[in-house]
Amino acid sequence: MIEQFTNYFATLEKLSRDELLRSAEKLVVSENTSIAKLIARLAEMSSRKTALKLGYPSLYH
Repeated sequence: MIEQFTNYFATLEKLSRDELLRSAEKLVVSENTSIAKLIARLAEMSSRKTALKLGYPSLYH
């Protein structure tokens, strides 16, 4: 695991400033998209009362 991070940071060090900025921007967009999809799924699970059917008092407990 440590070797993977070492290699990852070595790769980042080789990026130009513009490449680093573009890759960071792509990660932010990807993260925001993932969060939006998660919220949508949680809302759907809530409307279906999925947690109750699994024996939990709520999704957030």
